[in-house]
Formats: sequence, C-alpha cells, structure tokens
Amino acid sequence: MDTVTAQQTTRFVSRTNPAVIVDLIGDAEFRLAEFRNPVIVYRRGDTIYVRRTSEFHLKFKPYEES
Repeated sequence: MDTVTAQQTTRFVSRTNPAVIVDLIGDAEFRLAEFRNPVIVYRRGDTIYVRRTSEFHLKFKPYEES
C-alpha cells in the first residue's frame, strides 16, 4: 500500500458524479475479529469516510485539474 504524507494532497473525483471531489488521507487496515481488509481513509468536506480499497477505486478515479 502506498502511504500519503501530510504535505501531499491527492484528490479523487466520483466516476458517477463529477461534482464530488474528495481528498485522500491515507491507507489503513480494518480489522474485525480475524478478518482484515485494506481500506482508504478520505475526506469529503468536513466529514471523514472509510471505504474498502477495492470499493473506493470503483467509485472514484484520480482528479486531474485542467
């Protein structure tokens, strides 16, 4: 997993709604009993969200400013 530093801001845009742009905070691991899943922590506005890595990449793509 790649680690995002505090100085680096990575932005992603929703594949279905281009008006939704999120800021990647970093990678983490979700543990529930013996189950472990890689997750991505990201911010949308003032709210912080956590999604499984595979789900995040299905929903968002890298944001390219033009």
